[in-house]
Amino acid sequence: MEDIDSSVFQESSFYFACLCLAVTLLLLFLGLAKIWRDDRPPGPFGLPIVGSLLHLGDSPHLALSKMAKDYGSVFSIRLGCRNVIVLNRQCVIKEALSKKAGHFSSRPPFHSFQINSREGRSIAFGDVGPLHHRNKKLATRALHSVFSDVNRFNTLVHQETEQLCNLLTESTSEAHDLTPYLRNMVINFGFRLVFGDDLKEDYSVHFQSLMQKATEFSENNGAVNVLDFFPWLHFAFKKQCKATKAAVEELFDFVRGAYRQQRHANIKEAGVNVAASLDQIIREDMLRAGKHDMASKETKQPAAEMPLDEEAVVTMLADTFGAGIETVSTTLCWALLFILSAPGLQDDLQAELKREIGTDRLPTIQDRAKLPLLQATVLEVLRRSTVLPLALPHYTTEDSTVAGYRVPKGTTVLANLWAVNHDPDQFHQPEIFDPYRFLDAEGQFLLNMQAFVLPFSTGGRRCLGATLAKAELFMFLGCLLQRLHFQLPASSEPLNLDGTYGLILKPHPFKVVVEARRFAQ
Repeated sequence: MEDIDSSVFQESSFYFACLCLAVTLLLLFLGLAKIWRDDRPPGPFGLPIVGSLLHLGDSPHLALSKMAKDYGSVFSIRLGCRNVIVLNRQCVIKEALSKKAGHFSSRPPFHSFQINSREGRSIAFGDVGPLHHRNKKLATRALHSVFSDVNRFNTLVHQETEQLCNLLTESTSEAHDLTPYLRNMVINFGFRLVFGDDLKEDYSVHFQSLMQKATEFSENNGAVNVLDFFPWLHFAFKKQCKATKAAVEELFDFVRGAYRQQRHANIKEAGVNVAASLDQIIREDMLRAGKHDMASKETKQPAAEMPLDEEAVVTMLADTFGAGIETVSTTLCWALLFILSAPGLQDDLQAELKREIGTDRLPTIQDRAKLPLLQATVLEVLRRSTVLPLALPHYTTEDSTVAGYRVPKGTTVLANLWAVNHDPDQFHQPEIFDPYRFLDAEGQFLLNMQAFVLPFSTGGRRCLGATLAKAELFMFLGCLLQRLHFQLPASSEPLNLDGTYGLILKPHPFKVVVEARRFAQ
């Protein structure tokens, strides 16, 4: 009996010791976990494998902005296999992407980025480094040389706007979905700006194919994005990956063909354009460096020494041409939607145009200072729509910090531009579309308020065509409003001002009735 009691006591003691050890190890683990997380941003605990991905729903920018109210301007989140830091205020975005750009400016190893990066040549999707800096500097110089010819810029906008106005007013008075019309106008303008006017063939068929491929790209991009966070599911999305690659290849084939045809065009006949300017800049740089062979055939060179061959130039031109088509045309759609949602705004804009410009000519880029309400409207459209609400993700290449929190190397970083542009501390009732917030008591444009709106991100990876995009929006919107009047059909549903999230944030489809404006002689 004593042996049995002794055995039971020993067994109980063993289990008790194991329990104490387990509790001690658990407490130690929790303590270490707390220490490990104390200097990292707070954030929600996610589910196994998927993390918090399911919590984002079909409007990730809104879900992340809501999380920011609970966890602060910087928080961490697990999305699939990725550790992600989300930046939700302008001060922390600028700290990371501008002040510490050397740590935060790379791109994550996403499958979607690999499709678009063209072996690292792409300015938008390639990794940061000497190659990126060189290509962005060249493309920026080419854009500047073209944009500095304001007369050509004005002429291109006027011609494309007049063509669209004639097309819309010659058709029936029925309501139209203007999305394809605006996209076609922006494509025509972008093509002429990048490749010139002296065309040897009709590109309209190519434009229609590009528009179709752009639609397919957007439709399949969501599936490809899944692979960015679950790479092992590649087998399940082969069809979508193939379609996305085909859309990208079609864009590059188109740009390559246009470049080969236009690169030797007479500049007086073709007009100042990005392709010709880029060629000239490269030739001048090569001559200064004592290099005369632009089309080097060498391979396997370090990225910093990758030759400026045809493929490098085509990639830069594709970045310049392709990036602005969907963003500018979609922002124009948002502009019309918001203007129609704001009673009296269209009348005020048209009155300003008539008062300051008259009716005998279209507005020019030089008229910006005369048209403060139009400037304010463009800025408010950019703020309220935020068509790239999460920007393109960044990636840390070394350990760093932001807002005092530790951000380890290999972290994906999301800049929540939507949260910045809808920050109630900066904008009264940010959900309301109100261009007058950017005007002073005398109706003058508040230049300093531009700094609070962040539609194109910031730092070294800021959108290459940001300045051009704002100028296009100002000009296209001003010219359209001067020539046309827009109104909703009598039987239309209430306007839906929520966007549909995809590659970019788009408005729900809507139709408008377009009429030519009549001016008293």
